[in-house]
Amino acid sequence: MHRFILLMVAMGCGSTKDDPDNDTGETPLVEPDEDADGGPPLDPLFDGLRTAIRADLAASAAPGVSVAIHSDGAIVFAEAFGSARPDEDVPVTPTTLFHIGSTTKMLTAMALLQEQEDGVLSLDDSLAEAYPASEFALNADWNDQITLHHLLTHTSGLAEWYDDTANTNDSFLRYWHENVYFEYAWLMAPPDSFWNYNNTGFTIAGLVLESLNDERYPDLMRNRIFDPLGMSRTFLRKSEAESDGDFAVGVGYNPANAYAWGPLTFDALEDSSAGRPSGAGTWSTPSQMMAVADLLLNGNDSVLSDDSIDALTARYSSTHASPDYQGYGYGMMLQDGLLVDGQWQETPVWHHGGLTWGYTSDFWVLPEHNFAVSILTSSYGTDFSRSVSAAVKAVVDLGDAEVMPSADYDESRLDDHVGTYVDANNVGTITIARTASGLSIDMPDLEALEMSIDENLSTWSDTIFLATIDGSVYDLTFIGMPGEPSGFVKNRAFAGTREPITD
Repeated sequence: MHRFILLMVAMGCGSTKDDPDNDTGETPLVEPDEDADGGPPLDPLFDGLRTAIRADLAASAAPGVSVAIHSDGAIVFAEAFGSARPDEDVPVTPTTLFHIGSTTKMLTAMALLQEQEDGVLSLDDSLAEAYPASEFALNADWNDQITLHHLLTHTSGLAEWYDDTANTNDSFLRYWHENVYFEYAWLMAPPDSFWNYNNTGFTIAGLVLESLNDERYPDLMRNRIFDPLGMSRTFLRKSEAESDGDFAVGVGYNPANAYAWGPLTFDALEDSSAGRPSGAGTWSTPSQMMAVADLLLNGNDSVLSDDSIDALTARYSSTHASPDYQGYGYGMMLQDGLLVDGQWQETPVWHHGGLTWGYTSDFWVLPEHNFAVSILTSSYGTDFSRSVSAAVKAVVDLGDAEVMPSADYDESRLDDHVGTYVDANNVGTITIARTASGLSIDMPDLEALEMSIDENLSTWSDTIFLATIDGSVYDLTFIGMPGEPSGFVKNRAFAGTREPITD
């Protein structure tokens, strides 16, 4: 059995090329007004948003935040607040670079969809066909079962495994996968068994892209996505952000100090080339990200066909949330609605967040309202939900609030989950039993490693529970049909398959 892997989830507005006075790569604002300091005055339409941003910033550990809003084909708001440094007053501006983290995933998916448009591959191709050097040492048949579609939808069943060496050499993306991941990694479950968020699927997708183009991932993304969209200040190498010079550094988990929480420096930030296609270190600005929003909302055949945009935003699987209001496309979360000031509003929503050790990204699109907002902050795990609500309210009329779907709870479903599950490659045996108040858990293989297991599971819904392992809380989701024994119990870091029930 492998050691127990604890995963910390680190996790457009048109082109600027016709504007000879714009050399920043940012999409210019529409009719900027002047502010009290002699610049453009601030549009009072966004006063409530500014108040919300300042409140969210004050409640967070982030020293700085930058926000941009796209509406009806133009950027109507782009402002920044706070400092670009944790220990000195360096004002953040709308052109200041932040990490966007996993919001990168939709960009990697776009590049692979371009290859499908060009007839180079199909997303139904197996990993073995798309990248023959992907044969797993533990089972040579696994890469025949996994498709590119599985990689982009978090349904591959692959164990998530980070490269934590922070090797910046572009060639390390290939080296790490071929010499480490494919050599030692495993499938947690057969492909298509369930949705399970997985960075590795996207790093492998980036590896496929490299092999098809004979280019390094940062260069091919520059040529195929960033430059065509006018995103001249979106970077995939730390050295490029450093050369640019206008970047934010904040507060988070310091890789240079055993991941201790505290102020960060630019030098301490990791730059793992093997993690770039999943979002390990993408630098951008909210206004740059509005070019992506404009592509999604209004199309751009020179970058991606309408059919590919439809494929990107199609719902392929449920994320097993409760209530079940969310699915996943290609690098994109798809929701039936969103909370605005705590009130549920039913409208299609496309979004994806992002986390790296010292940054948080929020990217939201309301396609029926031609609206998008990007919020980038310089700290890990910030909550700017008030700002998202205020941004929507400032621009979009969503009408009367609806009743939010409630979490499912049918007590009889708990009996479906009772049984023994086995994760042969990671945590070992997982035994689930019924109690008077819910469910209990026993993990004898982890206990043998002197790890503490709280036997009582906390209940979130009738399929989602919380387990406490060595003082850390892990969500457990049971996969199966009501009235039938659940086939799997899974967390992002591990998954157990039910042992056959015998009389």
